[in-house]
Amino acid sequence: MLGEQIKRCREKRGFTQEQLAEKIGVSIETISSIERGIKMPRLQNFVAIANQLGVSADELLQDELDFGFIAEANALSKKLEELSRADRKRILETMNFLIVQAGGKPE
Repeated sequence: MLGEQIKRCREKRGFTQEQLAEKIGVSIETISSIERGIKMPRLQNFVAIANQLGVSADELLQDELDFGFIAEANALSKKLEELSRADRKRILETMNFLIVQAGGKPE
């Protein structure tokens, strides 16, 4: 899962495996192995990958951690900030309705 997320972020940034490998000082084979899930990156390489891709560690690890939903919620929150006040209100009301339907407490 981590490797798949790194690959998605790398492709989103328009980097090839070769370009990412060069930027962080590892071999193309290392990037390929990480993306295929054959090996986990060393901590220093993980940090370098996140920095080069311009993403947080949470975003890369969201599928690996039990609380990956926090990273997703933060990403959605950023998207909400870009919307008009009326659109934000409509979306938040819809979310509240869905939460209540799922058994949550109404706000």
